Amino acid sequence: NISVMSTGSTKSQRVGAAKKLGGTRSRLAVPDLVEKMEDPSLDLQEEAIQALGAIGTPEAVDQLISKLEDPNSLVAPQICRALRKAGDPR
Repeated sequence: NISVMSTGSTKSQRVGAAKKLGGTRSRLAVPDLVEKMEDPSLDLQEEAIQALGAIGTPEAVDQLISKLEDPNSLVAPQICRALRKAGDPR
């Protein structure tokens, strides 16, 4: 799924791969999902954010908080939902 998220031939495949990574809660996927928070596709950005929230590791939460603090971020509501899902007290 990590490979498909980056090299899938369609946006749908890439978004689906990000969703699956969140479902597996794979810590190994965190750096790749963080990278996808900057993808040109808003759908992929949103799914990467949700996957990071599902994974919920301290690293994932740190990255979500960092992105939330970016004044140019257009995905603040999605990040807030992901942070609630993560259950981290920060």
